[in-house]
Amino acid sequence: MTGTEKVKNILRKAVTAALLAGTLAVFAAGAVHAGSQKPHLGKHVLAVVNGSEISIEYFNERLEEIPEMYRDEYENDKVEFLDRLILEMLLIAEAEKLGFDSDVKDTANAEEVRAVMIEKLLSRIAESVNVTEDELYQFYSENKEKIGAGRFEQVKEQIRDYLLAQKQQQLIGQYLQQLLEKADIIKNERWIEKQVSSGPQALMQEALKSGMPSVIDFGSDSCVPCKMMKPILEELNEEYKGRANVIVIDIYKNRELAAEYGIRVIPTQVFFDRKGIEFWRHEGFLSKEEIVEKLEGTGTE
Repeated sequence: MTGTEKVKNILRKAVTAALLAGTLAVFAAGAVHAGSQKPHLGKHVLAVVNGSEISIEYFNERLEEIPEMYRDEYENDKVEFLDRLILEMLLIAEAEKLGFDSDVKDTANAEEVRAVMIEKLLSRIAESVNVTEDELYQFYSENKEKIGAGRFEQVKEQIRDYLLAQKQQQLIGQYLQQLLEKADIIKNERWIEKQVSSGPQALMQEALKSGMPSVIDFGSDSCVPCKMMKPILEELNEEYKGRANVIVIDIYKNRELAAEYGIRVIPTQVFFDRKGIEFWRHEGFLSKEEIVEKLEGTGTE
């Protein structure tokens, strides 16, 4: 893994942790500070962050920079990509305040400059974390059966790495939340509404309000059981048209949605009744007969 990829991985994990913790909800709907007016943003401006604009042109340029194998994920969730650009802008500004830009001024690649500055900033935060011997032993005592037969001294360093990563993730999440709370962030609500209304989340919400039972398959194009289920789901979609909703979600293109529904294994099928209430889920390959049994059990007409 290259330095740039490592930094992206660090930032991705930190931002994902913040998303899952709800810290990005501070501006999820284009929020500004209480008492301030919401100025109208022109169609060519997607956000204003502490007075600096993120234009649609810049947004598209950054989207094109993403390797093709990952680009689909953000193409499918442009709102999340905008959130990440906003957070990146805030992190870069903080890194500049600490003088982290002075070490990379001669670097010609703008992407590398951003990556190095953010890595230095996040590393500074993470370095302040430590794990005490008492914390190590407490974790060992509480999880001894799960850990196995290893003595404390044999597993101590693995426990340290685990607890250290947890603490670092939590601290970075808190730091991100503080950055967002004190920032002036204005987002183009019309653009966001347009993206949301055409995305998979909107499709799911429409299905759950349709008065018909639904099965949502969370998977990917790369996993073998997911590929095995694809023709089954396509058949069911045709056979149950007008009677039930059969929806396939690629978790790698919709990470936030997958996290929202607590997806741990792919494929996972989540079943909803006519009222849109989840009543059953299954992890792994599920046969057509078993899916039909569950759908018919909800009283499909």
